[in-house]
Amino acid sequence: MQSKIWVIGDSHARAFSYNDNFIPFYIGEGKEHCLLSDQRLSNLIVKVLNIVKEVKAQDSIILFLGEPDTRFYLGRGWKPWKKKLRFPKLRYPIRGRSKLKKSFKRYCQLINEVKNKTNARLLILNITPSNRKDQNKLVNYFNKLLLKFCSKEQKVEFVYINTTIYNPKTKTVKEEYYGDPVHLNMKLQLPVENWLIGKGIIKRSFYNEESTMDKKKLRENFKFNDRFGCYTL
Repeated sequence: MQSKIWVIGDSHARAFSYNDNFIPFYIGEGKEHCLLSDQRLSNLIVKVLNIVKEVKAQDSIILFLGEPDTRFYLGRGWKPWKKKLRFPKLRYPIRGRSKLKKSFKRYCQLINEVKNKTNARLLILNITPSNRKDQNKLVNYFNKLLLKFCSKEQKVEFVYINTTIYNPKTKTVKEEYYGDPVHLNMKLQLPVENWLIGKGIIKRSFYNEESTMDKKKLRENFKFNDRFGCYTL
């Protein structure tokens, strides 16, 4: 039986809905489930580990977090695309990068907590870009830090697919993957599936096919959100 990929994250995890390869878990909105403070980290650890304890050793876990931090550190609030909002700008890159390092260290703490509580394969999906060039600078920086960290860790792999979904000429996400000002659409599944196939973790893509997996046991332990096609605590 082919293993399943448990995608755990904020609202970005919903991009992995309705695909037999993935079991997406939406743990809550990004501005509360991010890495901006130690308290938020503590809440994240509790929620993520409550899901991780249900994952079988033959399955894999994808953590999909971090984008809200890169957005907030632009210094324009949670909706930086709304030009009418007047927030003090951070002096990029010095202050933005300095603050992002704190989020990175908290993410490393979360990763280590998960690693120590499971025998499943642990994957960290790169932070995905948006259509905001200034935010993508922070995204790229955060990903460099994560890549360096994961390359030194045992039992942790970094899934980097931004070379497929990012347009280096416009320095923004490719239009075909754009969902809304924050999220990508479900076509994001394809480059992730290709990465997983290349590693022998899954055998084939189920993108855009009707889901047939048996969700009975999952529904006993978690709530299923029909609107977004993902599980919640």
